[in-house]
Amino acid sequence: MFREDDCVKHYRIRQLDQGGYFIARRRPFTTLQDLIAYYTNDADGLCVQLTKPCVKCEVPQTSTFTYDDQWEIDRRSVLFIKQIGAGQFGEVWEGRWNSTVPVAVKKLKSGTADPADFLAEAHIMKKLRHPKLLTLYAVCTKDQPILIVTELMQENLLSFLQGKGRQCNLTHLVEIAAQVCLGEYYGF
Repeated sequence: MFREDDCVKHYRIRQLDQGGYFIARRRPFTTLQDLIAYYTNDADGLCVQLTKPCVKCEVPQTSTFTYDDQWEIDRRSVLFIKQIGAGQFGEVWEGRWNSTVPVAVKKLKSGTADPADFLAEAHIMKKLRHPKLLTLYAVCTKDQPILIVTELMQENLLSFLQGKGRQCNLTHLVEIAAQVCLGEYYGF
């Protein structure tokens, strides 16, 4: 796979029934290494010479914490600055953790949902570490309202696309979509 201007091209490597590999039937190879070595030195009908491999996707790291209480923090360490979102079950606030770390704080509205359902999101996030996913920092579950404290995004994707994102060219939009896919890919 390679990208040329706004176009992404893929070359399918096929396997022969009797063994061996090819991109073009007229030029079979005994091993994948032979095929790659050949097309690295000679385009031979391909749009470009294959010079370097595609960047491998990072595999998300799972948390190594073994005790849930290591995620619990004192709610007094969270400063609420301004509300940045709201939904049926809660609010999202921009805040500061320990007066220094910018965070997003999800706050469960009392009586709107089962706290266990609200915390299910945090339990999933505890296990994930991936550069394209928001990072869970902490939870406050000992008192009401329950809080989920995460990394703060500077701007959400919808707001970006409705504003500055309207000026994006196709290449930039494809890059954004690829980043979303990298974040979504961990589940498969």
